[in-house]
Amino acid sequence: MGATLPRVPRHTLLSRIGEGGHGVVYLAHGDGPLARSVAVKVLREGLDSRGALRRFEAERLALSMLDHPAVIPITDAGTTDDGRPFFVMPFVQGEPMTKAAETAHLETRARIELFLLVLSGVAHAHARGILHRDLKPGNVLAERTEGGWRVRIIDWGLARALDPTPSAAEALRTELIGGTIGTPEFMSPEQASGGASRGDIRSDIWSLGALLYLLLTGTLPFAREEVRGLSPAALARYLREYAPTIPSRAARSAREALALRGDLDAIVLKALSPDPSARYQSVESFELDLRAHLDGRPIVARPENAWHSMVRVTRKHRAGSLALISVVVALVGATVVSVAAWRSAQNALKSAEISAAFLDDILGGLEPALAEGRDRTLLIEVLQTATARLPEFDRQDPRGAARVRLAIAEAWWDLGFRGDAGKIVGVALEQLTGVAAEQDPTLRALLALALRDCASRDDIACVQALATRILKSGTIARGAEYPTDRESCVALVRLIGESMCAKPNNHGGWDIESAPNSGEFSATERAARSQLYLDTRANMIAHLERVRGAESEEAFDARIADARLRIDGDPFGPALDELLRVVEALRSRPELVATRATAVSFATLALSQRGQRQEMLAFIDRELPELTRLLGDNHPAILNARFNRSFVIYELGRMDDALSEGVDVLRRYRRSLGPNAAMTKWVAQSVFMYFRDAQRPDLAQETLDAYLVACEETGESPTEAEQYRSYVRDITARRASSAASSQ
Repeated sequence: MGATLPRVPRHTLLSRIGEGGHGVVYLAHGDGPLARSVAVKVLREGLDSRGALRRFEAERLALSMLDHPAVIPITDAGTTDDGRPFFVMPFVQGEPMTKAAETAHLETRARIELFLLVLSGVAHAHARGILHRDLKPGNVLAERTEGGWRVRIIDWGLARALDPTPSAAEALRTELIGGTIGTPEFMSPEQASGGASRGDIRSDIWSLGALLYLLLTGTLPFAREEVRGLSPAALARYLREYAPTIPSRAARSAREALALRGDLDAIVLKALSPDPSARYQSVESFELDLRAHLDGRPIVARPENAWHSMVRVTRKHRAGSLALISVVVALVGATVVSVAAWRSAQNALKSAEISAAFLDDILGGLEPALAEGRDRTLLIEVLQTATARLPEFDRQDPRGAARVRLAIAEAWWDLGFRGDAGKIVGVALEQLTGVAAEQDPTLRALLALALRDCASRDDIACVQALATRILKSGTIARGAEYPTDRESCVALVRLIGESMCAKPNNHGGWDIESAPNSGEFSATERAARSQLYLDTRANMIAHLERVRGAESEEAFDARIADARLRIDGDPFGPALDELLRVVEALRSRPELVATRATAVSFATLALSQRGQRQEMLAFIDRELPELTRLLGDNHPAILNARFNRSFVIYELGRMDDALSEGVDVLRRYRRSLGPNAAMTKWVAQSVFMYFRDAQRPDLAQETLDAYLVACEETGESPTEAEQYRSYVRDITARRASSAASSQ
C-alpha cells in the first residue's frame, strides 16, 4: 500500500484520508525533527486536462489569498516526483458540521452560533474577492476544542474570483469550467443554469441558506431524490418554481418547531429566495439578522410591526405587566395553528410588492386590540378586514392579488372557516386562469387548498378533477413512481381519503381509479380491483413516507385516511389501534395539532361503530378540551368529534344533552363549511332526527329559519329548504298525535 503513495518533497505520506473530484488528500509528516502531522492534497492521478489543472490551481490560489481561522492555510506547495501539483495544509480533525451538531445534541441557539463561525469565514473570502461555490456539510468541518467550537471550510476547488481586477488570482478569474458545477441540493438556481460563469456572492448565500436549513431541521430544503439527475435547465427551473417547506414545519420536534417559527423561518427563507435580489445581499447582512434574532432585536427579513413588537417586548420583559402577558398567553395558547398560519400568511403577503402597504395597514391596530384583552377573536377580525380589502388589490395587480388571496385563504382555513377559504381561493384561481402556467407555484398552492376544500365538502368529482390537474403539473424524481413535490403529495393524500388512487400512465400523467364498490363488476373482477386498489394505496403511503418523511404532515394524513377507510370496512380491525398510536405520536407535535384532531375524530367514530359508547365518551372528554383550546370551536375535526359524541349521547337516551350539542355543532358547521355542504346536510338530518324523537317542532322550525338566513347571507340557493320543511311538518304532526293520545 505504501509503495503506491506519491512521493512529495519535504514530506512523507502515511495514508489516504480523503478525495474529491480532482484531488486526493493524504495524511503526512513533514521531514525534520519538529515536523507535525499535515494534510497533503495532490492532483488525482490521470487528471492532466487543462480544466482539472485549473481547478487544482484555483484552490491553491484561493487558499493562499485567505487568512482566517475558518480556512485552513497553505504551508507548502510544489510538484510530486511524477509531476503532479500538490499543496500542504495543517492536519485538522473534525466532521461535517451538521453531523457534529447532531452528535453533540446542540440546541437551536448553539447551532446558530456554530453557523455564525462559518459565515465569518465566508465573509472573509468574499472580502478577498473569492467565491466558494460548493458550500455543503462535507465541506464545512466542525471540531469541539477546549476553547469552544472551531470550524474549517475546505475544498475550494470550485472557487472563483468576483471582480475582474488585476491580482494574483488571474487564474481564478479566467477559469471557465463548462457545465453545471457544485452539489444540486446546495446550488442556487442561477448557478445551476449558468455553470461556472454564473453566480455571485448571493449564490454562496443560497448555499449557506440550504446549509442552515439542514442544520436547524435535520432535513434538506430540497430532497436529494427531487433534484439529483435533473438536467441543469430542469434543476434551475425546479429551484425557481418550488419553495421549500417552512423550516418550523420541517422541524424534528415540537420544541424545535417553536424555536424556528417566526424570525428563523423568515431568515432561512430569505437566504433561499429564488430571486437573487430578494436574498441577503452580503454575508454580513445575513450574519446581522441572525445576531439580531439571538439578541431579541428586530430582523431585516421580517420587518417589525405592531404584532411583532408586542410579541418581542413580551418575551424580553417577562416580569412586566401580568395583564398583558396573560393576553399573549391566551392568544398563543388558543391559536397555535392560527398564529403559525397568520405568520405564514404574512410571509406570503410580502412576496407581492403591493402587499407591503396592505400588511402594515391591516396589522397596524393589533397592539391596541391586544391590550384590550381580545384573543382569538382578534385574528378573525383582522382576517375579516383583510378579506373586505381584497377587491382593492384585484384591480391593481391580479397576479399579486392571487398571492395575497392565497395567504388570507390559508389563514381562514387553519382557523376552521373553510367555506370562507374556499370562496377566496375560487376568485384567486379565476385571476390566474390563462395568466399563469400550470407549474406556477401560487397556482398549484391554490389548487391544493381548493382540493382540500372539495374533500371537506365530500365533493368527489371536484376532488378527482383537481387532483388530476395537480398531478399532471407535478414533478417525478428519477426512480420515483409518484410525484415528489408537496402539492402533488397533498393530492395523493386526498385521493387516498376519498377512496381513489392514482396510477402513473404511459402519457406523463396519472389515471385515477375509484375504489371497487360498483355493482357493474363481477365478484372476480371486484376482487382483482380490490387487491390492485389496496396495493396502490399501500404504495402511495410508502412513497409519501419516503419523500416527505415518515413523521411529516402528509405521511400522517395518509395513514389517517387509510385507517378511516379500513374502519368503514371493519370497525373491529387494527385500524383503531393505529389511529390511537397516531394520536399519541402527535402529542409532541403542536404544529400538527389539526392532524391530531382529525385522528381523534375518526377514532371516536370507530369506538362508536364498535358500540363502545362509554369508552368513546371517556376518550373524547379527555382529548377534546385541549384540542378545542388550540384549534377553536369551529374547526371541522373538532365539530366532527363533537357530532360523534352527540350521537352517542343520543343513543344513551340523554336527549337534552344531545339536542344542545347537535344544534351547536350544526350551527358551527353551517358557518364553517356553508349551509349546503355535504357534512352540514348530514349533521342537519341527524339533528332533525333528535328533534323528532324529542318532539320539539319549535327547535325544528328555528333550525329551518336559521338555514334560510344562512343561505341568504352566503348567497347560496336554499336547496334543502323543502326537505327541512317536510321534517318540521312531520315533527309537528308527531307532537300533535302524541298530545292527542295522552288525552
